[in-house]
Amino acid sequence: MNKQSQPFGFFDSTAWGFLLVSAYILLGLLPLILAYAARPQGEGGFADQAAYGAALIAFVILALQPLLSARFRWLERPFGQDALMRFHKRMAILATLLLIAHPLLLAAGHSGWSLLTTWQMPWPIQLGRLALLILIAGALIAIFRQKLPLDYNRWRGAHKAIILVPLLGAVHSLQIGDDLETLPLQLYWLLMIALILGLFVYRTLWVPFFGGRAMRVERVDPESPDVTTLTLHPEDGRPFPYHAGQFWFLHLKREGRTSEDHPFTIASSPESTDTPASSIKHSGNFTNTIAETRESDRARVEGPFGHFTLNHHPGRSFLFIAGGIGITPIMSMLRHLRDTGNDRTAMLLWANRTENDIVFRDELNQMPGTIQTAHILSDPDADWNGARGFITADWIREQAGDLLDQAEIFLCGPPPMMDAVLAALKSLNVPARRIHHERFTF
Repeated sequence: MNKQSQPFGFFDSTAWGFLLVSAYILLGLLPLILAYAARPQGEGGFADQAAYGAALIAFVILALQPLLSARFRWLERPFGQDALMRFHKRMAILATLLLIAHPLLLAAGHSGWSLLTTWQMPWPIQLGRLALLILIAGALIAIFRQKLPLDYNRWRGAHKAIILVPLLGAVHSLQIGDDLETLPLQLYWLLMIALILGLFVYRTLWVPFFGGRAMRVERVDPESPDVTTLTLHPEDGRPFPYHAGQFWFLHLKREGRTSEDHPFTIASSPESTDTPASSIKHSGNFTNTIAETRESDRARVEGPFGHFTLNHHPGRSFLFIAGGIGITPIMSMLRHLRDTGNDRTAMLLWANRTENDIVFRDELNQMPGTIQTAHILSDPDADWNGARGFITADWIREQAGDLLDQAEIFLCGPPPMMDAVLAALKSLNVPARRIHHERFTF
């Protein structure tokens, strides 16, 4: 590993990941243990106990959700940020299902179906109903976000309203929950509320102004009509270490122009710790304005994040498969191999729509002989002499068949392309353990 690369440590280890998972499970089960220890034996039927248990677990899951999404590197490093956010999403779905089951089980037990049909209920129950409605609405918006007319930052702002769910739920449960009449559970609930509020203040007030690393834009380079590279420099003069293929959250501060917080790949080589760079495609309301960025504009970055790196998945040889702007993390890896004089064999298979979409073409042509590139275009001009169409199993075998038995394979591109390539690699009997990819789900 290059001496300037970010070193591995205990927080990257499997042991640390195991401790985090164990702590999460313990925190989730602790309310059940405390409630069971305090409840007289035989009290309540099965439906009632299941209802209370579902609510207790759901509350803790929701209280820990802000922690999972707070971008703490000590929490992300053993798993990768994309895996952590997929877990965050699945836990939100589980909490929603548990809280839907809570009134249904109570209604099936001693309370009767009037609990669901009667609206003249005490205010704590109304708070519980409101919390459940907010949670269901938030979960549906998150699941179908890609199909809704919401850009990334507006969705993030609306998503923060879900913090009301555990807060309303805490008041609801403290007012009417029999299990919460014991001091240990009350203290546990108060600690969870303090955690929720503390993380909200940290992410909403502290991080935007003081969090991350302060940087300045050093260069703005057009790579193509719709791709711009921003090169930054740390304001404190200290290096910004990262692994090839990782990403950061970049918040540009551009006076008089749109400034938003977005995840972008660090496309530069890890040897460029003084001048990390991101190559950004103009593909949205904010990214369409990237070319308007000026040298000396300020920025704050959080990171680096991610396991989509050569360091996490070393091998004797590498096969890189990219679609469109999915080349950026792979370009960082290729630059790293070049800059460190690494002589391991590497092959890049890159799909684009047209020849004009091939960015970094001259740089790729000048790579060492150990790094080869093959292009395929889905909508080429008539004078294109290369491959046409989409990446298929046959084309992969034709271009890189001798690497399939041993190479570590890195895949990055639009979701439909990634799904198709994963299916192609499976048909070529490539073991899943040698296929690495990340899906941005933030």
